[in-house]
Amino acid sequence: MNIWLLLSAVCLVCVAATAGEDASSAVRNNWAVIVDASRYWFNYRHAANALGIYRELRDFGVPEDHIILMLSDDVACSPRNGYPGQVFLSSKHERNVYGEAIQVDYRGPEVTVLNLLKLLEGRYEPGTPANKRLDSDETSNVLVYFTGHGGEEFFKFQDREELVAIDFAESLEVMAKRKRFHEMLVIFDTCQADTMLNKLRTAGVFSITSARLGENAYSYSSDGAVGLSTVDRFTYHTTDFLENLAKGSKSTANNVFHTGMANTRMDGFLAHFDPSFTISHVTARAQFMNRTLHEILLPDFFSNSHTRIHFVPDRLVTSEWCS
Repeated sequence: MNIWLLLSAVCLVCVAATAGEDASSAVRNNWAVIVDASRYWFNYRHAANALGIYRELRDFGVPEDHIILMLSDDVACSPRNGYPGQVFLSSKHERNVYGEAIQVDYRGPEVTVLNLLKLLEGRYEPGTPANKRLDSDETSNVLVYFTGHGGEEFFKFQDREELVAIDFAESLEVMAKRKRFHEMLVIFDTCQADTMLNKLRTAGVFSITSARLGENAYSYSSDGAVGLSTVDRFTYHTTDFLENLAKGSKSTANNVFHTGMANTRMDGFLAHFDPSFTISHVTARAQFMNRTLHEILLPDFFSNSHTRIHFVPDRLVTSEWCS
């Protein structure tokens, strides 16, 4: 009897130790879909938004083959761009978020509502290359980020068509039935963004949006050299927040995120959005989750490993490359 008691005690200690481990150290199978649904030079900031989120995900260990980037890709090499092959998030030009290392998976006219819905639902034509496939499964957390122009329950695609809230909600329901994700975070950075989730009923999906019904999503950081605003306020705050987390992280051989990203909870992230800065109300919907925003860690969706890469272009794209 004493031996059984001893074994039971040892098991309890092991379970307690496991539960006490940093949940952020779990192995992840995270995926991301990044959609810039705008085109033309005057929408520079939308391209910068998408590329900024892309860079942060790469920085925090999400591999290229787990990110699907949909981008018109007409800004970096536009003849109006005085910095060929470069796209900046701020007027300080601290970091070029473009470069030869960028892999655009759906480019220009490929950025359509139909292609997005087929991607999410896994409806591929025979021979579809791997970089155009979202190969997530029931163990995957999926982040879907949108930037562009929108209104009440619609989101524009390159001024030619619209994704509407009911179609988007039905596509997420199909994904759930096909077991294409474990949990999903949907982010919309657009005017009246929160209305795009009005029809959402799918378990395991939550959202963060940059503006409520009747509110606009505003740009930030007008750049006199570029001649345009280079980023939207919501995405600027998001990328700035992630950068500051990374700067505060301490590194060890096995885990470079003992502080910063690893211990940041989703409700803490949301608390940093000040309406006086965004000039709109950042809103989260989590009623279809089986856990609270406080229980969700930021790396559950924004990282894949605990190795910070600080992903940078392998070579600067030049005007010769653009031509």
